[in-house]
Amino acid sequence: MTDTSLAGKNILYVEDNEASRHLMEIVFEEMGCSLVAVASAQEALVKIQADKFDLVLTDIRMPQMNGYELARVIRQTDAQVPIYALTAHVMEYVPMKCQDAGMNGFITKPIQIEEFKRTIKTYFGIS
Repeated sequence: MTDTSLAGKNILYVEDNEASRHLMEIVFEEMGCSLVAVASAQEALVKIQADKFDLVLTDIRMPQMNGYELARVIRQTDAQVPIYALTAHVMEYVPMKCQDAGMNGFITKPIQIEEFKRTIKTYFGIS
């Protein structure tokens, strides 16, 4: 059953793992919103220049430019778009590093799909 409560929302997902990108495509399709999934921070920056996003989700650990660096670059031109990290490596310093990079928060991986959907809906003010 498709949940269209996020219809019209445009989400950018930055993840170098193809299987994770595919999973998120399914999850966000079920939530009724548009997902642009890219494999690198460099691709994400191109997409951000070309389109407006309601939310950016980024893996932290990526080659060439990590999620923290990506957030810092995004913040140089867009102070408003919410940016959340997705990470399996939740050490005690992660919340501070996310904040220092200009992120709004983080979500731990592996995601629990129903909990993840509730988190995203809550962010958009949907119960």
